[in-house]
Amino acid sequence: MNLYSNSSNNISRIIRNRYVLALSIIVFLLILSQIIIQYNIRNESYDSRIVNISGRQRMLSQRISKDAYGIFSSSDEKTRDRYLKELSESTDLWKKSHLDLKNGNLDEGLPGKNSEKIMQLFSEIEDVHQTMLDAAYKIIHMVQSGNYNEEELKNEINIIEDYEPLFLKGMDSIVFQYDSEAKEKIDFIKKIELLLLNLTFITIILEVLFIFIPAEKNISKAFGQLEESQENLHKLFETAPAAMILVSEEDLSVILKNKYAQEMIGESAFNTDSLRLDKIFDCDLNSYSNLINKIKFNEKIENYESILKVEGKNKITLISSIKIHFHNKASIILCLADITKQKQAEEILRRLATYDELTGLLNRQAGWLRLENAYEKSKAGSIDFSICFIDIDGLKYVNDKYGHDEGDCYIKTVAHVLTSSVHNNDCIFRYGGDEIVIIFNECDMFRAKDIMKRAETKLKETQHTQNKPYSLRISYGIVNFNDYVADTIEDYVRHADHLMYENKKSKKGTR
Repeated sequence: MNLYSNSSNNISRIIRNRYVLALSIIVFLLILSQIIIQYNIRNESYDSRIVNISGRQRMLSQRISKDAYGIFSSSDEKTRDRYLKELSESTDLWKKSHLDLKNGNLDEGLPGKNSEKIMQLFSEIEDVHQTMLDAAYKIIHMVQSGNYNEEELKNEINIIEDYEPLFLKGMDSIVFQYDSEAKEKIDFIKKIELLLLNLTFITIILEVLFIFIPAEKNISKAFGQLEESQENLHKLFETAPAAMILVSEEDLSVILKNKYAQEMIGESAFNTDSLRLDKIFDCDLNSYSNLINKIKFNEKIENYESILKVEGKNKITLISSIKIHFHNKASIILCLADITKQKQAEEILRRLATYDELTGLLNRQAGWLRLENAYEKSKAGSIDFSICFIDIDGLKYVNDKYGHDEGDCYIKTVAHVLTSSVHNNDCIFRYGGDEIVIIFNECDMFRAKDIMKRAETKLKETQHTQNKPYSLRISYGIVNFNDYVADTIEDYVRHADHLMYENKKSKKGTR
C-alpha cells in the first residue's frame, strides 16, 4: 500500500508539474491574445467614431444649405429666427467637427492620428470647407445685423449650394479611406489571431503527447489496481465540483447523487426510495418528453436548458449527460448547473436596453425600430399608420419651481395617461427628455386626433384629481402616412415635430 501510495504521489507530482507548465503557456498565449485584441478593439472604436462623425459632416453640410435657403424663403420673423438658430448651431458644430477630425479630440473619441492619405484628402477640401464656412457666417452676420438685401443673401446661398457637392464628394472619399484603413487593421488582427491560434494548437498537441497520453497510461494503471465498486463511484461523485446524479437508463430512477446535487435540488426531494427524473424536472409533457428523448437516445448531451423543481420553486438549469455502465447496468450520469441568476441578469439587461427606466415606455432605440417597421409595412401597402409627436408643455417650469422629482412625476403621469388612451396595437416610446412619439397602427388621421383629444381630457381630469399646482398639458402634431408624402421616415417625424410646434404656438394665446 505504501509503495502504491508513493508511486501515486510521484505520478501526481509529475503530472501536476507538466500541467502547470502547459497551462502557464496557454494562459500566457490567451493573455497576449486578449491584450492584442483589446488594443485593436479600442482602435476600432476610434475608427467607428471617426466614420460616424465624418458621416455627420455630410449631414451638417446639407443642413447648412437647407437652413440658409430656409432663411431666404421665410415669410415671418419667427421662422427665420428658428432657421437662423439652427444654421448657427450647425455651422459651429460643422467647423468644430472638421478640426476634430483633422487634429484629434480625445473627449470626442477622435485620436487625430490620421494617415498621410487622409490628411491629403482633408487638404483637398480645405478651401471648399472654408469657403462654405465663410458664406454661412456671412449669412448669420447679415441676418443678425439686419443690414442686407436679398441679392447679397442669395449670393452667399449660391456659394454654399455650388460648393456643397464638392464637399460631399470629398467627405465621401475620406469616409471610404477611413473604412479601407479600418479593414486593413481588421486583417492585421486576423493574422495575429491566426498566429496565436496556431501556437495554442501546437501547445495543446505537445500537451497531448507529453502530458495527456502519459497521464492516461498512468491513470489506467492506477485504476487497474483498484476494484470497480459502488464505493469508488461514490467517491468520484463526492469529489466532483458540480451537481451530479446517476440514473438508470431503463426507468430513469435515481441511483446515486452527490452533495452538490442534494444542495441544488433540496434534500427533501431525495427522501424517497423511488425518485425519478420526472419528479425533479418541472416541464410540460412535450418538453419533458423532448428532454428524456435527448438523454436516452444520445450518447451525451451538453448544456441542455430545462426547469428544475426545488421545493416549490423553479430553477433554470443547464443539463449535460453521458452514458456509462455501472455494475453492468446501462446508466446515465447527469451534470446540472444552476443558471437562474444569470438568466435573471440577462432579462434585466434586455429590459434596460429596451425600455425607458423612468416611464416604462420603449426607449428611443427600440421605438425607432418599431417606427421603421411600420414605415416599411406601409410602403408595402399592408397597413396605414399615423405618427404623433408630443411635447410635454411646461416641464422646465415644473423642474425649476417644484424640483426634478416633481418633473419626473409629471413625465410619468403623461406617459401613463397616453398608455391608457391608445389601443393595444399602438406603440409609444420616449423620444427625448420631454418628447414622446406614438405610432398609431392601422389608424387614420381622424381616429388619431380623437384619441389625442381624449388623452388631453384625461390629463385635465388627472390634474384636478391629483390637485396639481400646475397644468398638465401637452402639444402634439400628427402625420398620417397616406396624407403626407415624404421620402424617409425621418421626414415624417420632422414634419410631425413641426406640426407640434405649430400646435404649441397656437395654444400660447389661450393658456
